[in-house]
Amino acid sequence: MNDIGASFVAVETAPTPHEIAGDARISVIMVVYMTGEALEQSLTCVLADPQVNEFIVVDNGSDAREAAILDAYAGRYPQMRLVRGQGNVGFARGA
Repeated sequence: MNDIGASFVAVETAPTPHEIAGDARISVIMVVYMTGEALEQSLTCVLADPQVNEFIVVDNGSDAREAAILDAYAGRYPQMRLVRGQGNVGFARGA
């Protein structure tokens, strides 16, 4: 049997929200391309987190409808920064 389905044990756990210092800055980077229905839900989820100080969204060549949604969110939320202009260059290069 191969080890693909084998369990693993975390060596170090991530800090809980209570362990993060009050003045800690958390940034989230999201690469977006033809996300569909999940787009608004994803944006809303990140923006609702009070620990996120900076939210960078890389528009990797979305269609006009999704670009309009991104523009609307960026206009409403000062912690969101929208980066676009490179077209669809793939996830790795977009990130």
